[in-house]
This record gives sequence, C-alpha cells and structure tokens, in this order.
Amino acid sequence: MPMLTAGETRVRVLSGKGIGAPALKRDQRRRVTLLMPEGCEADAAAFLEGWREAERLPFPEPLTETVMTSAMPVDRFAAALGISPPTLYWDERKGLWGWLNHDKGVIGLNRTLLRLPPCCAEAVLAHECCHLLYKDHSPAFWALLRELMPGWAWREGLMRGLYQRIRRQNGHAALLEL
Repeated sequence: MPMLTAGETRVRVLSGKGIGAPALKRDQRRRVTLLMPEGCEADAAAFLEGWREAERLPFPEPLTETVMTSAMPVDRFAAALGISPPTLYWDERKGLWGWLNHDKGVIGLNRTLLRLPPCCAEAVLAHECCHLLYKDHSPAFWALLRELMPGWAWREGLMRGLYQRIRRQNGHAALLEL
C-alpha cells in the first residue's frame, strides 16, 4: 500500500472501483487514508499538496455570481470536449460542489465556490463538463478530466482544504485535519 507524507502525518493511499472522488478518512486508530478513484493514484500527492496549501492561502474576496460566471472557461472546455457549451447557474446544495442536468445541458455550481479561488470553481466546472460525455466516475472519465484540466487533483485538494477552514470559521468541527 503506497504511503505519502503530509507534514508530520503519514497518509495511506487506496484506490479502486467504487471510489467516486478523492476523499481523506481517519480511522479509529487515527490513521489517515486518502481514497483515490481508480486510475488516479498518480494524482494523490497533488491532492495532498493542494489540501495543505489551503491552510496557508488567504481567502480571496468573495465574487458575485455574475463575475464568477463570466470568468468560467465554459466555451474553452466545451470546444476541447467537442460539445455545446452548457448553461451555468448558482445554487445551494448541501454536500455537492456541482451537479448536472444532462438532458438540458445545464450545470449547477454551489455558491460556496464564490468564497474560494476561481480555480476551485473551474475544477468543478471541468468535472461536470466531463460528465456530459461520461455519466460515471470510470477510469475513462478521470483520464478525460486529467486531459481537460491538468492539475485537477491539486485544485480538488485545495477546494476541500479551504472548505475545512470555512467550517471552522463557522464554528463547525473540521472534517479532517492533517
């Protein structure tokens, strides 16, 4: 089982079918495991690097939906994938960063992303655009995401790490500290 180091913490890396997105877990013995989707093992270190960077990075000024939408590379992603550009909208959905109405070609993004660096929203947008071609999280999906957005794992780690800080600021327990 591969091991990585995040500061003082040793992190086991597990991957396989059934893991839909990267996730950090701590067991009862306080051992930390990074779960990576099948075919994404090589992205584990970048995910952890992004997560740790989230502790050092200052929060940007929140952007409006209009400003963030105009900054999103929707047309570039659509052209790269050979698809029609999807329509974007912003909403609150607990537990989801983004979602897709495949039939209508509409992508929803969580308003929490407006409080994070734009690269986090871009990563969610790229992820959802890839779902226009692959409805699952198969190795082919992750390969397409890696091609569309090199560095996606670092952005994913950064986004999830910053979310930990938002939770702490709002008086909630962090989901996991490294």
